Amino acid sequence: LGLRNVVAHEHGHGLGLSHSCPVDQTKLMEPYLTSAFDGPQHDDILATNRSYGDRFEHDDTFVTAASLGSFGSITEANLSVDNNSDTDVYSFVVDAGSAVDVSLTPIGTTYLSGPQNTNGSCTSGTSYNSLTIQDLEMRVLDVNGTTELAAADVNGVGQPESLDGVDLWSGAGTYFVEVSGDSTDEAQLYQLSLTISSSTQIFADGFQSGNTTAWGGIAP
Repeated sequence: LGLRNVVAHEHGHGLGLSHSCPVDQTKLMEPYLTSAFDGPQHDDILATNRSYGDRFEHDDTFVTAASLGSFGSITEANLSVDNNSDTDVYSFVVDAGSAVDVSLTPIGTTYLSGPQNTNGSCTSGTSYNSLTIQDLEMRVLDVNGTTELAAADVNGVGQPESLDGVDLWSGAGTYFVEVSGDSTDEAQLYQLSLTISSSTQIFADGFQSGNTTAWGGIAP
């Protein structure tokens, strides 16, 4: 454990991360080794994502969307909107007659954070609330990657957003979830959860597209 933390700490320096203060055994990048945890912690992940993006970067458009594949339910954590221009797009595959529930939850807490002094001593840090950095919003997009099926941006900064039972009208195929933030030029960590279920709407030939002009051939 100690060796892993030393190697990970030094790798953090290689990525451009400086020492973090105060020394309270909560951050991998503190100046002194601790075995209170294993590997990068919240502040370390936040700083790394700010510089490099999360593990799915560069997923900024539906063309380069991060594929979540086909699933019944999935949750991905420690994702991030990295700055004031970042947009994250995720793709998922469903069968015909499906609906999706999506929840978007900011990740963060309040803790002390500050730089190391030039003489090697640690500052006491200042209070930092990483939960309320950006006001997140999301959209579910159709198979073309542009048509909006549903959107959520009703709650304030630090609060989750959710969409329930979004009907995926175009039938079997690849759909998209888009996550974005506000004008704050800092990184906001978040968790994204999706659950696929059967739609409560009518899905059959001429109906599943949601285009009522197709009904004429069935019920003139």
